[in-house]
Amino acid sequence: MRQQGWSSLVVSAGGGLVQELIDSGVSHQSLPVGGKSPLTLLVVPQLRQLLLRERVRLVDVHSRVPAWLLRLTLATLPAADRPRVVTTVHGLNRPGIWSQVMTRGDRVIAVSETTQRHLFRIAPGMEQRRIQVIPRGVDAEEFPAAFTAPDVWRRSFLEEFPGAAGRRLLLFPARMSRSRGQQEFLQLIAELVTGGEQVFGLLSGDSSRHPRYVASLRKLADQLGIGRHVAIAQQRADMRELYAAADIVLSLPVQAESFGLVVAEALSMGRPTVAWDQGGAGEQLRKCWPAGAVPPGDRKALLSVVQQILQGRIAAPQAGCLQSLHQTLEQTLQVYRELLEPSRTAP
Repeated sequence: MRQQGWSSLVVSAGGGLVQELIDSGVSHQSLPVGGKSPLTLLVVPQLRQLLLRERVRLVDVHSRVPAWLLRLTLATLPAADRPRVVTTVHGLNRPGIWSQVMTRGDRVIAVSETTQRHLFRIAPGMEQRRIQVIPRGVDAEEFPAAFTAPDVWRRSFLEEFPGAAGRRLLLFPARMSRSRGQQEFLQLIAELVTGGEQVFGLLSGDSSRHPRYVASLRKLADQLGIGRHVAIAQQRADMRELYAAADIVLSLPVQAESFGLVVAEALSMGRPTVAWDQGGAGEQLRKCWPAGAVPPGDRKALLSVVQQILQGRIAAPQAGCLQSLHQTLEQTLQVYRELLEPSRTAP
């Protein structure tokens, strides 16, 4: 919308993407808007001043604490100075007043049909016209469909993980947490090895918050007798190459997720992807590759599907089935236009 005279401003507590925002021409204001502490309320006067100074006309808020801060701030502004509000809902948060704030935007964006159904559960009286499903898209340049990991990367990978040589690679990218299902993945690897499959399982994800859990995973792998068949790595920057090299990508969270980014990225590259048939991940698989959708918690079915893929009895999915990042951006901008320029967008 820059071509139409609008500019963008992001308010956050900072992070690794700030410089990328600035490089792309987006202004950034650092404020502690995410802290779950009474002291966070001290941000309200600063946020009020920012909205007035920058003459903000629309705010898209993505989580509950910032949404409450915005709501409190808007209450201090004259009606004529209040911006339109879009709430983009990424999570399946627990029902209650605290979560209902995400349903109170002028427009509400849900990142999946699962999220939309959840919103109606936590706010039964919500008007259908205010909510729109816009799935989170995948950047086709970052995760291209026809990408093949280069030989130099493969050699480096095998130097780092020699146990993967001569074995089929099963990839499990997820933050290290009991809720993410790493233990289920290790049990699967053990069953495959017992059944004679030559596999290597790689778990990759941020482990900074749960070092004891990571230690317990290593212990479990040894107890299952698969220490040489698995590796646990930190969160990596070479996910494109890992997806391309993987024979199967898995996602097995204990609870349903609103979207399932790993599933989306892997499917976009045409990689065989297996996940529990629940939440946003199940939606994506049923749309693009139903063979990879497994009844939640059904370990027998999980083992069977993975074995069939490894044995070539299930063909890989067609790449590019899901929505692109460009489509997501265009649909989101259209929501903004409808709020900012209703006379231009009215039929």
